[in-house]
Amino acid sequence: MNKTLLILLITLGLFASEKGKTLGLEDYSIIYKKNIFSKNRIPDLPKDESEGAEKKLRRVIKVYVLKGTAFSGSKPSAFIEEEVSGKVYILSPGEEIAGIKILRVMKDTIVCSEGDSQSEVKIGGELGRAETKEMVSAGQASDWVDQDEEKDESPADSEKSEILKKLMERRKRQLN
Repeated sequence: MNKTLLILLITLGLFASEKGKTLGLEDYSIIYKKNIFSKNRIPDLPKDESEGAEKKLRRVIKVYVLKGTAFSGSKPSAFIEEEVSGKVYILSPGEEIAGIKILRVMKDTIVCSEGDSQSEVKIGGELGRAETKEMVSAGQASDWVDQDEEKDESPADSEKSEILKKLMERRKRQLN
């Protein structure tokens, strides 16, 4: 009982001491800036960690998957998604992505060529892969497992870890 009374008196004393102080708009500016319901909300600026941070080269394997086909009049289109980033490309016959040229677009499949070989890819099938290298700060690079370190895993485990890695990378990009 004595502790609660003491806490109440201390709280009352704090409020009494603040009554004499007048608050200006600057005191409430943080509330205005962080108000998630305001259309004038000012989002937090990302911290620039690149100034003094070490850079590291990281391999990124982009996987392209045929997600669908469409016909608009006489112009067919193929919808191809890059799995890691989730970006969708709309390509017509004759156009190229990751070194693979789209030859024909049909109802459920496309015919594409890479070099001298031609292949038919069904909806949901993997069109191809492309490997790129990008520079990331050392903090970001430590979050990801390098592809070369996975070689000692069994094939089923490596497929699961690859899927998890893609999901983690997609989620990280959504949060940034």
